[in-house]
Amino acid sequence: MRVLDSNVVNATLGVAAQNGAWTFGLDYKLGVGSDDRLNNSFNARVNYAF
Repeated sequence: MRVLDSNVVNATLGVAAQNGAWTFGLDYKLGVGSDDRLNNSFNARVNYAF
């Protein structure tokens, strides 16, 4: 039984900006593998450091 995909390509593209104690970011992640595997995700984040 094969558990892990043998041909995996992962890519991430994102931007981040900081203003004072605030940090904002957007990311797009893509995962491609054998047997028609295709994963997409879009992430947004906001951080406040104190």
